[in-house]
Amino acid sequence: MGRLFLPEALPEHSRRRQPAQEAGPSPWTSNNAEREYFVSREETAKLLEALPNNEWRLLVALVRYAALRCRSEVLALRWSDIRWDIRRMVVHSPKTRRAGYKGRVIPIFVEVAPYLEHAWAEAPEGAEFVITRCRSTAVNLRTQLTRFILRAGLTPWPRLWVSMR
Repeated sequence: MGRLFLPEALPEHSRRRQPAQEAGPSPWTSNNAEREYFVSREETAKLLEALPNNEWRLLVALVRYAALRCRSEVLALRWSDIRWDIRRMVVHSPKTRRAGYKGRVIPIFVEVAPYLEHAWAEAPEGAEFVITRCRSTAVNLRTQLTRFILRAGLTPWPRLWVSMR
């Protein structure tokens, strides 16, 4: 038991090598505290009010309350992934697919449900994707979100989409 907490107490030759300890901080994560920001519920509510349509409100709600990654996971969401009967949705993640994960099943959160239901009611018959207007890569979601944040009377935070997750 003591070996778990005090590996230094073991003789040098019997200590197990810990590559993660030798590697240092991950190059994939930022240790820059200045770029970390928590978007509060109050800020989210102001932002949601300032958005021009339900699709934008759904986009922000999916990122903020369901923790979907913006662009990849949000734009991959299909109506066939929404399981209304059990109040769940399947989220496909291109980022984690490389690691062997096919996706995750998450609840349809109370904060997301009204926007999702409204989008479903507005969706044309046979629509495939939940988000339809912002699909082009020519659409800069960050620039538009910055405008909406300013319109809401808020100050843009660092890493706009990531900070909402």
